[in-house]
Amino acid sequence: AAYRSFADLSQYPVFPWILSNYKGTKIDLTKKENYRDLSKPMGALNSKRLADVLARYEMMPPEEKFLFGTHYSTPAYVISFLIRKNPLHMIKLQSGAFDNPNRLFHSINKEWQSALENPGNVRELIPEFYMSDPSFLANTLGLNLGIRANKKPVNDVKMPKWAKNTEDFLKIQREALEGPVVTENIHKWINLIFGYQQKGEEALAASNLFHPLSYEGSIELDKIKDPAQLMALEMQIMEFGQTPKQLFVKPHPAKYSYGIPKPLAEDIKEEKLEPKPLEKEEEKDHTTTPVVVPPTVKVDLKKGLWLEELNKKKVSKSGILHKKKITFVCGLESDTMFVTGSKDGTAKVFTAKEGIQKKVLFAREAGVYCGTQFRSEKIIAFGTQDNGILFYNQQNATPVFEIPKAHDDTVIGLVVNLKANMLISYSKDLSMKLWSFSSTNFPNKVPAETIFDHESKIRSADTIEWLLAAFDADGKVTIRDLHEPQDCMATIQIANVSKRQFVAFCDSTVLAIGTSSTVELYNVDGSFLNMVDLEEQIIFMGVQGAHLLATLESGKFAIIDWQVALKKTEAVIEDIFEGQTVTCAYLSKSTERIMFGTKSGAAISLSQQHIQPLSLIHIS
Repeated sequence: AAYRSFADLSQYPVFPWILSNYKGTKIDLTKKENYRDLSKPMGALNSKRLADVLARYEMMPPEEKFLFGTHYSTPAYVISFLIRKNPLHMIKLQSGAFDNPNRLFHSINKEWQSALENPGNVRELIPEFYMSDPSFLANTLGLNLGIRANKKPVNDVKMPKWAKNTEDFLKIQREALEGPVVTENIHKWINLIFGYQQKGEEALAASNLFHPLSYEGSIELDKIKDPAQLMALEMQIMEFGQTPKQLFVKPHPAKYSYGIPKPLAEDIKEEKLEPKPLEKEEEKDHTTTPVVVPPTVKVDLKKGLWLEELNKKKVSKSGILHKKKITFVCGLESDTMFVTGSKDGTAKVFTAKEGIQKKVLFAREAGVYCGTQFRSEKIIAFGTQDNGILFYNQQNATPVFEIPKAHDDTVIGLVVNLKANMLISYSKDLSMKLWSFSSTNFPNKVPAETIFDHESKIRSADTIEWLLAAFDADGKVTIRDLHEPQDCMATIQIANVSKRQFVAFCDSTVLAIGTSSTVELYNVDGSFLNMVDLEEQIIFMGVQGAHLLATLESGKFAIIDWQVALKKTEAVIEDIFEGQTVTCAYLSKSTERIMFGTKSGAAISLSQQHIQPLSLIHIS
């Protein structure tokens, strides 16, 4: 990232000091006091040293002001760390000899203390400190590195007392880097090194301002005519440290911690994209159906039954479609077919009216978290719990394309914009990605845009025309123009939010926002229009045409004419599920049928002509 490379010592990748305890005999990685403050650069961790730096800054001429003349990443620092592994670099730097033994890298604790206290040392670390190869820490080549002033030879790097050996030291370093304390704070360090606090006024406020020549584009070398001056500037830039290319101009979002993942250096085996064979039970019985609800009857999913009209004989069929919670429902083939996806790792296609199962798609053992119809009704895109996006041809039940590591965490939502030719994904990693595609091809495996504006998990997103809206756990709703997706057209802050949050465009001018017990309507410029209070927790909300569908915690659902709701606050509330938790729903484009998915794994198909107005609520 930021044009850093292992092949260029002047642009070597930079990693942070993570731990601050290198003296103790034991280290507890759950205690924050054992960690360095990642919100501050190395030069600001020592208050006394920082005070001296700030005093010197005030005495500098206005046009030459900076805080630190030394840098956190230079070729000399990299060569020093790697002397035992690549000694020839040091010999070339020092004109045929090793550096003075008293200055050589010989102790982890001494190196930390120097970076913490020495006025001329604010260095960070290199990736090798978090990898699995300890050769740069041990003098396996038997190099004669000299005798220090204390009469002791420079040999292997002295480890902290809490590390059994060099391998154990690197293992603990990785665990610390990938553990919850760092995961919750690493974005602060990213802001300093790669982000908005890297340069300018924000850098000065964060005590992170370096010599102007260390920043990209600070001087136009091609305009300097004096060869001697040009050589001197090039040498200074190359040898005294270069700040990475700035990647972010806004604060980087935090990432939630889900425990310690695999070590960085451990290879990750890609799962082969092969459909699994059908289970024997499902080979025998392809008639497992969702519950198809006839007029004016109640559904008792606990018993796994559906009841025909009261004047007909009771018929018993299984209503359980999936083994685990259904996470999404969408229509196919002009809504004559529906597809459901589940955390059990499967997606199932069935007829809308009869409820006859046609196909089983074995998408991911880890679980299918979301899904949508892609470019045509033939292709379905799934977001998976192992961070990927998987594309299935639902007509022949085969996987046809995959973006295996689309995000750094579970993909929790997918929406498609056919006008902009964009697939939009969002994830638990707090990012939203825009994947471009053509009318005949699948998306590029590199996203066209990655958006990091949200500092908490995005709970819902929707798109229409060239507009994109997203609603996060902090209550922030952003509205964007896909022509310029990095900029927000409008931002809405919702005060009373719950864990269930939904956003949906009614049309290209009106946006519906559902959370807690209310559905609020806004213009796309962020101005408030009206609100409908449904008086209990909303579990799911979606819009189709002129109708807005909301399912409620008690098992009821509401159908709202949103155009009427712009002026009136009323809704029809139906009670048909008898306490069942509806997790998702789909209102067909013709608005003739509603499909519900439930937490128990059952699906319910309901013809709208069967909806009876059991209650009408009026809210002032």
